[in-house]
Amino acid sequence: MALDRRLAREIAPFGLATVLGFAVLPIGNRIDWNRYLLASALALAIACMALVVPWRRLPGALRVIPSLLFLVAVALLRDASPDAVTGVGALALVPVFWVALHGGRRQLLVLIVGVCAFFLAPAFLAHGTEYPLGSWRVAVVFGAVSAIVGMAVQDLVARVRSDAEALAVREHDLEAMVDLSRSFSGSPDAREQICAAACELSDAYFALLLEGQGDGTLAWAAGAGLSVPALTFAPEGAPSCAMTAYTSRTGLFVSDPARHPQIDLRAFDADDKPAAILFEPIHRGADAVGVLVAGWRHPPADARRATGLVRLLAAEAAFVIERADLLGRLTEIALTDSLTGLPNRRAWDACVEKAIDDDEPVCVAILDLDRFKAYNDDHGHQAGDRLLKEAAAAWRAQLRPSDTLARYGGEEFAVLLHGHDLRAAHLVVDRLRAATPRGQSCSAGVARREDGESATALLRRADRALYDAKRAGRDRSLIADPGA
Repeated sequence: MALDRRLAREIAPFGLATVLGFAVLPIGNRIDWNRYLLASALALAIACMALVVPWRRLPGALRVIPSLLFLVAVALLRDASPDAVTGVGALALVPVFWVALHGGRRQLLVLIVGVCAFFLAPAFLAHGTEYPLGSWRVAVVFGAVSAIVGMAVQDLVARVRSDAEALAVREHDLEAMVDLSRSFSGSPDAREQICAAACELSDAYFALLLEGQGDGTLAWAAGAGLSVPALTFAPEGAPSCAMTAYTSRTGLFVSDPARHPQIDLRAFDADDKPAAILFEPIHRGADAVGVLVAGWRHPPADARRATGLVRLLAAEAAFVIERADLLGRLTEIALTDSLTGLPNRRAWDACVEKAIDDDEPVCVAILDLDRFKAYNDDHGHQAGDRLLKEAAAAWRAQLRPSDTLARYGGEEFAVLLHGHDLRAAHLVVDRLRAATPRGQSCSAGVARREDGESATALLRRADRALYDAKRAGRDRSLIADPGA
């Protein structure tokens, strides 16, 4: 069988103490070498058995046997010298320490009885009534000391193991928090992820994110496990735990929501009533910006850990939400034309590529304001900018919400029309041209996507039709030839 190296390192100090006891006995004492060798062989056999036999997997009643056999070996060692004082009785504490470190309370009590028998046996078996009183004293003192030391060590070991397990749990929780924080970065649905993370970390069956509004109310922003988008709490009217946590900036854990006067369980779920709810405020600096609500079907087994994880998540949530909002604004800025407020060329390309990937029937049109350079020269660039903004607003008003109008570049605009045939798309584009403000005109080229046609080829055909409309005298729209 394979040698357990970890177990060997644990046994080594006890083995060294035993070797020391065997080594010092012959010094100044008469020795019965037969008994000495028998004791040595038994101690060595016990050490080998402890190293080879998987005693950790044995029942508790059997695991104490090596320690009891060790006491027998020490008794043989003591009897190997006929002198009254041998000095090896202290070795009886070796198995006591071992069982205290690696055994249970019952095993320790069995061994204490063995230690008492170790000291009492000579009075009855070997020395008769010559000094029984001294043997009783030694047995009582050693038994009491062994019991006190053994139980103290066991309590200390239990406390260390409990602290180690708690530390491992906290380390695992912190690692999970770090991983979740990383996944939040750059996520457009950070609010939903916060709620999902609250459920995952704390074993809650639902989590809601309520955000403060400008009028002082708390409104539903995201959720996991429940869908209650109409949930709103106001500072006026009946008091609520959510508003209390928000205004006091203090978390509130309710272990019996059904009996709490400030909780209406119908607001959370009509069928599955939570058995415990935590209302944890979300802070940004000194101000509360929202409340993270978590609910459990049954009271959490470790309420302190569960609520602590939600509090850690709430502390992270303020930064996650702020970062997500900032990223959303930056993304919007990056995809928006600053003058007209329309999607820019980058956003337009992404929109067309998505429509192509979805294999939708679409038409595109490219519109160009006629003689825009001359208009700029005559009226100035500010007037030209106003014309662009007014044209964008006028054309956007003529389109459906599902259609896309983008500034393609300069005085060119692009339109993506979903589900139109060429004739209908042509009519829509003519309606846009008619809505051109300030008495100006525009030209347009219209193309419908053919089967298997790429976005680049589709736009090239629309651009060629626009070029033909310009050459034909402007102020008109032309349909691109298929396959041109």
